[in-house]
Amino acid sequence: MADKDKFPTVSDLRTNSLEELKGLLSKTRTDYANLRFQHKLSNLQNVKLLSASRKHIAQILTVIKEKEQEI
Repeated sequence: MADKDKFPTVSDLRTNSLEELKGLLSKTRTDYANLRFQHKLSNLQNVKLLSASRKHIAQILTVIKEKEQEI
């Protein structure tokens, strides 16, 4: 994720299906791992992306839990 604005909002996440959310979670975790790797190599220009990615992962997990409790 190159830009913080590319993260969908929580209301957008709630419109996705459970399978889509799990796929998005996997992709976001992979992106976060890549950001951490870039940060360790001092190649990351915008360090705020790390915290934004962690926040986005938490939001996805929250929506997944909400959907699982609905079922």
